[in-house]
Amino acid sequence: MHQGTYIVFEGSDFSGKSTLAHLVMEELKSIGLNSVLTHHPGATPLGKHIRKLVKTPEVFDEPGADPITIDEASVQILMMVDFNCFVNTKLIPYLDNGGIMLSDRTNYISSIVYGAAGGVKLTTINKWLGLVQSPSPDRVFVISNKWETIKERMKKATDRTKSDRYDFNEGFLRRVGELYDNLLNLSPDALTMLSRYVPLDHIKYINGDMPAIESAKSVAQQIVQLTNEKAKNNADQ
Repeated sequence: MHQGTYIVFEGSDFSGKSTLAHLVMEELKSIGLNSVLTHHPGATPLGKHIRKLVKTPEVFDEPGADPITIDEASVQILMMVDFNCFVNTKLIPYLDNGGIMLSDRTNYISSIVYGAAGGVKLTTINKWLGLVQSPSPDRVFVISNKWETIKERMKKATDRTKSDRYDFNEGFLRRVGELYDNLLNLSPDALTMLSRYVPLDHIKYINGDMPAIESAKSVAQQIVQLTNEKAKNNADQ
């Protein structure tokens, strides 16, 4: 078991997970607990390039050449490269030093949801996930929203490029949201696969339509409890 505390925030684009993660970090800081917040993909220098390639491949197109097209399976393979790099260069060293890692997404959840929404077989995703040896999250907070809330936030997101692979694809995002909402009600085979990477009782839902600051205070309290319990267990060993 790793020494530190590994917390993941999950949800569809426009769910408010990034906002919640930042607020939780500030809540922890206010009570004297330092943490690090990472975003996926893009938590490493390599990941930043992968994120740009996956989300806006047209920026890499060369004049006169065929445009870059990336199918959903290839997207998930690229995400695994980013995940592996993050785990080995960022996550494990930080947790070994007893730190609190807040992570905006983990491939253990996002790859299953986004891959399935894009038509990639779960057996294929499972093979790829098995190539990365990552600590399991101590807690995964899944932010759930009404579809109307997501649509309204999409309309207001004028600062984000409409060429983004996912952000303005309403049909795709709706499928993603439905999968997140039913993460613990997937098929038996899918749940068995998910449980190999994340203990199902570590997955907790957050109402994304509630005031974010209230949710942040509640989540921060849970993290403090987890951190104290881990510290006690480590001392007893």
